[in-house]
Amino acid sequence: MEFLNKNQVMVGVCTQVNANHLRLLTEQNKEMNLVEKKVLHVLDQRLPPQANRLEKIDWLKNWSARFAQLPAELDLQTLWEVLDGDTSTLSVADMAGMYYSDCGDVERATLLRALVEDKLYFERKGDEGFAPRSAANVAQIREQLSKAAEKERARDALHQWIHAVLVKDQPSPPPAEAKAFLASLQDVAVRQQNATPYPQVSQWLQAAGVQGKPEDQCLQLMIRSGIWDEDINLHLIEYDVPRHFSQELLQQVQAIALLPEQYLSRREDLRGHHTITIDDPETTDIDDALSWQLREDGHTLLWVHIADPAEFVQPDTPLDQEAARRFTSIYLCEGKIEMLPAHLAQDLCSLVQGQPRLAISVGVELDPEGQILDTRICESLIQVHQRLSYDDIDAQLGDKPELQHLHALVLKLRQQRLDRGAVEFDRPELRIKVTPDKQILLKRVERDSPAQSLVSELMILANYIVARTLGKAQIPLIYKTQEAPSDTMSDGRPLLKRAEMSTRMGLHYGLGLEAYTQFTSPIRRYNDLILHRQIKSWLRTGQSMYSEAEIQHVIAMSDQALFSANFIQRENYRYWLLKYFSQLPTPRHVAASVRSLGDEKGWVTLEDYCYDVPLPASDLKDLAVGAPLTVSLEQIQPRRSKLFVKRVRSADPDASSAAPETSAAG
Repeated sequence: MEFLNKNQVMVGVCTQVNANHLRLLTEQNKEMNLVEKKVLHVLDQRLPPQANRLEKIDWLKNWSARFAQLPAELDLQTLWEVLDGDTSTLSVADMAGMYYSDCGDVERATLLRALVEDKLYFERKGDEGFAPRSAANVAQIREQLSKAAEKERARDALHQWIHAVLVKDQPSPPPAEAKAFLASLQDVAVRQQNATPYPQVSQWLQAAGVQGKPEDQCLQLMIRSGIWDEDINLHLIEYDVPRHFSQELLQQVQAIALLPEQYLSRREDLRGHHTITIDDPETTDIDDALSWQLREDGHTLLWVHIADPAEFVQPDTPLDQEAARRFTSIYLCEGKIEMLPAHLAQDLCSLVQGQPRLAISVGVELDPEGQILDTRICESLIQVHQRLSYDDIDAQLGDKPELQHLHALVLKLRQQRLDRGAVEFDRPELRIKVTPDKQILLKRVERDSPAQSLVSELMILANYIVARTLGKAQIPLIYKTQEAPSDTMSDGRPLLKRAEMSTRMGLHYGLGLEAYTQFTSPIRRYNDLILHRQIKSWLRTGQSMYSEAEIQHVIAMSDQALFSANFIQRENYRYWLLKYFSQLPTPRHVAASVRSLGDEKGWVTLEDYCYDVPLPASDLKDLAVGAPLTVSLEQIQPRRSKLFVKRVRSADPDASSAAPETSAAG
């Protein structure tokens, strides 16, 4: 007799009939009790009474073996169509009688197994037998099976593609069937073990015969197959940074025009002042300009003009919502992801030479000693007469008396801050630019050059005047505060506390100022744009646009947004610098100096690259802070942001260091 055990057809021989059950010997040489109604097929043939236990088991095994591979699928669809509309439950014997013209044990056993395997036309009905499914049910199951088969084919195609790319090293784009899995593979490449599909992707890779960390293999899969560039910035994907503006928004912005005359009724016309901008040559979003005049009484009237995008970016508009979503422009070595569309950031709002532009202007009257005599803030209309670079200013400083006068005033302003305890950080900076053809260009910039100091000091001055003026008027701003240090470092310098954002005016110790804010970069920072609205509202009405609670909400929003942007920029910079290192000829020996020493490790600065790396203290025990040394760049891993160095203790004739001013590596 045949019956089901865990949905598998089993065969056994009855050895005893009891009142409530049958005693069976199975092909596994086991005895079991079975309720009689669970028997699905009682064979016509009997085993010889004299057969022993082993002979019975052999016969049972041989019987099952006959059906291990059915010769062909039975045409259950025809049987189902014959029974269409009949909802009654039929026994295997009855159904076999309908299907076969000549029916015996083999035919009934064959049909039984086909019915058990069938997932489409018939369903098991308790212990009685099988019943045909309804036409609607069959159609539904057929669709489900089709989808499952399609998914299985897609998974097979995925495994084959992964195997070809990563195991056989045969790069190819993904087949159409596998594209549905790309999002999961990319998610693992970006978020690694934090990705939700990580376990599932791990199974796919194993099924494809791929070894190694899933996150590394997924990244290589995307790169080798040409889906991603080898230098793809995964952090932009991780933080969901929008890189493009919608066409609808671009069309709206493109329709904006600047008609200067319509603004003269409420703005001061400062177009007659000789106004200059000082920026890097490649800067496209110019947001600050300067003009100054030496008066007959020896006083200087200085204007700091800051671009006014708040006139175009009105609150709660689609443009404002997109700017708030981005919150800041992100500066990458390969280029810039702007907070505002280019029509505004690089044109209407940018202080372009020769074009009338809207600004918020901060005027200050200074005596010859750099003391502030009077200040003024206004909405203005300006026009830049000359665009200059930092190098231009440095080159002209010796020949231009008016520049010399302004620079002398700036030095006095700076000294006043230093006298109040300001802390100066004048370390040089290495700037990295990556060209479209992947050339890595390095340029060392001295941050304490006259031009750099001039612009920096005047921006600090403008921010201070706005903070002090609106603070006294009790207008909530995003003030930058920093408490005085309460501890010192090992070298005696003050250990500065972290600067904070606050809605209340307060001391900024590091700058040596009683009040400070930042409103000077509204084209690229949403916080500064918000402050422009606040300043303009105060200028027009004497009241603030945003309450203190609303400003506090902006501060809370900016914490995460700015942290993410700074992280992305820092990691992007480190990636390209380490990639540049990896392309240097070996041995990669570079000049360094000891920056700090600790009990367990010290820090050394790679002089040509303005980059600090750690070394074990034991390697530096014979050196003092500032001492020169040579290090070898080892184990450079740009993708993991890791660089290991070791000290080179003897002079190496091959030691060399690239010159960042002119160096380029493809």
